[in-house]
Amino acid sequence: MRKIFLALSAFLGCLALNAGSRNIPVPVFDAKPEYVDLYWTAWEQARAHIKYQPGLVQPRYMDEGFRDDAIWIWDSEFMVMFCKYAPKEFPGIQTLDNFYYTLHENAGSPISVQHPDNPPFFAWVESDYFKFTDDTAHIRKLLCEKRFLQKHFDFFNTIDHDTQFSFPISRDGVRIKYKGTGYNWNRWQSGMDNTPRMRGMPMFWIDAISQQALSALYIARLARVAGDSATEEEFRARYEDLKAKVNQYYWDAEDGCYYDIREDDLSKTHILTPASFWPMLAEIPSQAQAKAMVDFALKDDKLGGAVPWTSVARDDEQFDPDGNYWRGSLWLPTAYMGIKALEKYGFFEEANTTSEAILEHMWRTYAEYEPHTIWECYNPSRPEPSSKKTGSGSAVKAVKGDFCGWSALGPISLFIENVLGFYEVDAASATVRWNLHQSCRHGIRKLTFGAIKTDILYDKGVVRVKSNKPYTLFINGNPYAIRRGRTVIRPAEKLLVATFNVRFLDDNRPDYDYKFGGQPWPVRRSAVKAFYARNDLDLVGLQEVRRTQFKDLVEDFGKDWAIYCPGRYSGDAPMVRSSDEAVGLMYRKARFRELGHGCFYLSDDPAQTASTHLGQHSPIVVSWAHLEEKACPGKKLWFFSAHISWSVKENPKLPDEEVEILLTQMEKLTGIRRQDFRTSTTPVFLVGDLNNVVEESSIQTLLGIFNDARTTCPETESTSLKTFHSFGKSKSAALIDYIFYTAGKPEAYLVDTKVYDPEVKFISDHYPVLFRLSY
Repeated sequence: MRKIFLALSAFLGCLALNAGSRNIPVPVFDAKPEYVDLYWTAWEQARAHIKYQPGLVQPRYMDEGFRDDAIWIWDSEFMVMFCKYAPKEFPGIQTLDNFYYTLHENAGSPISVQHPDNPPFFAWVESDYFKFTDDTAHIRKLLCEKRFLQKHFDFFNTIDHDTQFSFPISRDGVRIKYKGTGYNWNRWQSGMDNTPRMRGMPMFWIDAISQQALSALYIARLARVAGDSATEEEFRARYEDLKAKVNQYYWDAEDGCYYDIREDDLSKTHILTPASFWPMLAEIPSQAQAKAMVDFALKDDKLGGAVPWTSVARDDEQFDPDGNYWRGSLWLPTAYMGIKALEKYGFFEEANTTSEAILEHMWRTYAEYEPHTIWECYNPSRPEPSSKKTGSGSAVKAVKGDFCGWSALGPISLFIENVLGFYEVDAASATVRWNLHQSCRHGIRKLTFGAIKTDILYDKGVVRVKSNKPYTLFINGNPYAIRRGRTVIRPAEKLLVATFNVRFLDDNRPDYDYKFGGQPWPVRRSAVKAFYARNDLDLVGLQEVRRTQFKDLVEDFGKDWAIYCPGRYSGDAPMVRSSDEAVGLMYRKARFRELGHGCFYLSDDPAQTASTHLGQHSPIVVSWAHLEEKACPGKKLWFFSAHISWSVKENPKLPDEEVEILLTQMEKLTGIRRQDFRTSTTPVFLVGDLNNVVEESSIQTLLGIFNDARTTCPETESTSLKTFHSFGKSKSAALIDYIFYTAGKPEAYLVDTKVYDPEVKFISDHYPVLFRLSY
């Protein structure tokens, strides 16, 4: 009852703001209407942070919420990231002029810049804001006329401990000092006031060098927008230099994480905070490094848990379960940064689930703790504001309330981008990218970017869009043309499935395939990348994947694809033997939510890793995944990837016996009897290199149970093509790669013989097989 009363109070308190603000997007989220109420509360509190100071370059500006005689750089930068949704009402980007002109043109000011060496990521913020405005003139003035972003990049490199500033630039001095390998800094200047990272001093700070890399990266990208090729080239080179340094000195391969490093011996401090994610936001790690970071840093005893993105790892010796400011609290700016870093590498599931946990914690604190407001930072253990300890060490609830301020990033930005799922808009290309993963009625009205204003609403499997101008709406990676007026979309109806024997790489004989008239994996890899880039694939079964190839696939596709490759000797464990070989699968992360995955063996003990059956030359593993369409929650499918044996002298019936084991395991997992597969309304796919031609009894058994993509699709040239070709040797060609399915309307079948790289004649000794259906 109390929560209902508070939700009603929040709603009534914000009704005037909602009704009167034609320029603020209106969210819809039936599963948690209290989040909508908190959204309007955040805007109401943010409006109270619009200040007017005569004498400033931009007298109307966003105040961070500390005191009226100073402004803070990194608070203001982060505030831009929610002001972007209502640029006509909230002066987020204008606030930055008060730093640019004061620091770099000696403009007079009635108030001071508190820390000139606060985190310097203006370029990232400007780029994100530009996506909403498409204001190229502003970018050209910023980079070409005033060169503010370049000046601040150089400013951060040249100021040091001994630099003296007079008012209004700063009362507090600076602590940054660039020493080539990195930056000396201090807690207040870094923004993390009492951080446990101080144990590593003197040290080079991972966030300082990564924020400079981030700036260089986005200066280069904005320079392209401005048409300044010289600046683009210069800052691209600076970015690559910083990226190399971060990976050389700050990456810890054993933990799979970036850390601060001690100045004397460059050793890692191993103090984990969200600062370790600044390199990921700056696109510094490889995909494999990013995956290692997610697996390590977001564990429940690290930065994860019921209240995620704590300001230091929960297992750190100085973690305080009450928060104590930067010794355990949840802070919205660093949480927002980390979540945007996850998105850069395709970790939407982690980004969205941690966002929802944050928003729920903020709402519960608002509802259950008095006074009912939005706080500067949050307790990592209970729905309360964080503690902040006084000099005497006693815990007091001293963090600031009504803090919107950067804490509006949760109820506004994370709500829109990760709970509702509208994670990217781009006015220049007229696109909206939507990670549709909620099952309730939800969406957004009056979303404005450039000259476009649109309503997007999902309800019961249907998306309804209203827009004043045409644009492209990507729903979980699938593009839909939105016209002026109204558009109705029923997403995720088309599915493109493939099976692909990649042809193993022999680590001991890397040039092995030349002997057979083909090209080895290191040469074919570029063509495989092009194959994925040019086909809008959703599900892929893989065969003959060796350990090096698996690492390459993760590197090349891990941002957008989930890749599961159990080895014939290793099962779910990492492949160690050079002869180990996986039968794997891939699915697009933007489209599917995984409900489960695993493997089994076509053996006398299918659950036993590396177990075998009579006549097998090596263990035969099958991989599977149970998936749900994010755009149509409740719409689920099963996907199996297999690579069975051919008949051998020791056991002429080996393929038939393997098929029997396969079908038995599929029945157990799916809960569908084999006699019901063909008529089941649940989509079940079995794909793979089955090493037997159509006439053989093993394939005939499967044809009697499943629908066959080749024979159910309209007849084309592909339906008569062989799939195995032994690098073009016609005498060896055979049809042995199959796609079987249970439910759906078949549309097209393709044995893909295209050349994807002029230097690579064949991407494998098998042609990929593609199957499109609606279901």
